[in-house]
Amino acid sequence: MSRRDLSRIKRRLYRVLFRDPQKFSEPTDPRIDFDTWLATFSELGYCEAGGISSKIEPVGNVLLDNGKNKSYGFKGTLSGTIIQTEISDFETFAAIENVEIDFLLYDEKSGFAIFFPKALVDFKEEAKGGEIEKVAFEYQGENLASKESFRIRFNAQTGAGGIPLWFDSNVQNFSDMFTGIGSPVQSTHFYHQPEAYYFKGSSERIYFAFITDSDNPNTNITTCYVAALNLSDLSLIGPVDVGPSKVYAEQHHQPAIIVADDGHILVAYDQLNDAETGHNGGIRIMRSNNPEDISNGFTQIKVLEGEGSYPYLFKKNGILYCGFRERDSLSLIPRWVRWAKSTDHGQTWESAFRIMDVGGGDNIWAYGTRPWGKENDWLYILMMPEDRSLSNPTGRYVLYVLKTRDGETFYNMDESFKKDVKTNGYLTKAELDTYFEMERVTHPVRVYHQGGYVTRSNELILMTRIIFEDSSSKYYLQWFDGKHWVKREIDNKLNVAWAYFPHIIIAHDMNNIDLILRKDDDKTLHRFRTTDRGLTWTYKGQWPDLGWGTDSPIYPNPQSNIYDYNRLFYLLSIRPASGSIGKLYAYLWQGVE
Repeated sequence: MSRRDLSRIKRRLYRVLFRDPQKFSEPTDPRIDFDTWLATFSELGYCEAGGISSKIEPVGNVLLDNGKNKSYGFKGTLSGTIIQTEISDFETFAAIENVEIDFLLYDEKSGFAIFFPKALVDFKEEAKGGEIEKVAFEYQGENLASKESFRIRFNAQTGAGGIPLWFDSNVQNFSDMFTGIGSPVQSTHFYHQPEAYYFKGSSERIYFAFITDSDNPNTNITTCYVAALNLSDLSLIGPVDVGPSKVYAEQHHQPAIIVADDGHILVAYDQLNDAETGHNGGIRIMRSNNPEDISNGFTQIKVLEGEGSYPYLFKKNGILYCGFRERDSLSLIPRWVRWAKSTDHGQTWESAFRIMDVGGGDNIWAYGTRPWGKENDWLYILMMPEDRSLSNPTGRYVLYVLKTRDGETFYNMDESFKKDVKTNGYLTKAELDTYFEMERVTHPVRVYHQGGYVTRSNELILMTRIIFEDSSSKYYLQWFDGKHWVKREIDNKLNVAWAYFPHIIIAHDMNNIDLILRKDDDKTLHRFRTTDRGLTWTYKGQWPDLGWGTDSPIYPNPQSNIYDYNRLFYLLSIRPASGSIGKLYAYLWQGVE
């Protein structure tokens, strides 16, 4: 009997296993329990992932009094082909055929497992060319009370250092690792949004940066920290102090972090110079001394020219960019958006060039610049300016969306207009109003963006909020259909009151959008899912209460596209009441459910 060596066929395959029927209990701690659970099974071989077919459908429908049809009962079918190896022989298949078994398909690479309890599986032999002997299998379940009666899907991890995965709404909390993180500077705040970046080099890690400060404006020491999470064993490196701390009297600073293709970690944040202790003190860029290593310190590479603030870092085809808001030194109006770029992994930076002027001479400030996209495809940029000539409320009445492939030529969404800003000058307010406007309201109505993501096919989907004169709000999903922005209200789809913050979109794939929100009567986070872009929503459960307290506003920063559309690293910053110690929570949340 000719069989292919096991090591040569494991790529892109599911392991196929079985055992005598036992009561199913999902491993409570995948890092510890999954190996023990897996050891209760015996191997049958491997199955090509693309050859697995699993289907569940209702048995019938009943007409309700309200005129709607309700399905009842389920039937399921499963089929595939096992590539036989030395693990098993035909006698094993014959012994378990038409006998109830627990049947398991398990992808070692992703950790995805499909468990079929008490299955009656038929096996059929097949041989082609004498090299690989195959065994086709089929299982049918009839008159099932639930889908879970046929199959149970979950994510797991072996103890051998695979990527950790958690099932559906389960969340891994690393808060214990962060106890006392602010004690070196007596921090009482983790202010604004921490940032994270996934990088797979010699190690697979998530690097994240955050800034701490305290309440006392006279002794307010601001420090930027970086930490790293090893995905192989969930160990934490750091946090380490990135660079010079500074006493200042203002609290609107947030870091940016990225890893260059050569592995060096770069962090950008407000430099807080002596002349300008608040906003607009310029942008400091720090670079790790060694690749994939935060423990050996950082070196200041550049302080970007101009009176900059609110930095962000991104990468296009290996080229690094640092974007920021710049204040006009004469009018003191921060109306410019500038970018600087590096072509040598952040070692040197070109002079920053202007992308746009959102004010055009008026008292309009550049706020809310946010890039989304893929490194080798379109990069989308959203801008949310604020008209400071208006007050009570402030004038946030327009959103702009731009896109670029090279960081220099910018297009509107239907690509009817483009401009090379390095050659032909920055985008003017008139051009922004004419070609790049996504949403506009009339003051005192206001509009905000509340999150967004890019689908697998590189389509941008945003969530927006409109606040009306009576302070009521409506929320929308918006996307571009090729000609127009589609706008779908979602408030009446969710039976929950909204709070000001947070309202965040999390994308699992191009059909699933998860929305995390906080009810206005508590500090608990809730999760909803839509698979039809907001037409219908399913409640997916409540996140655990981590003891935030009634006086602790929540400042979350979801990293929804850190490494793929089924995994999420989530940073949650708690800004406490005066006198309390701030906390930073980190969640690793992964899974296809």
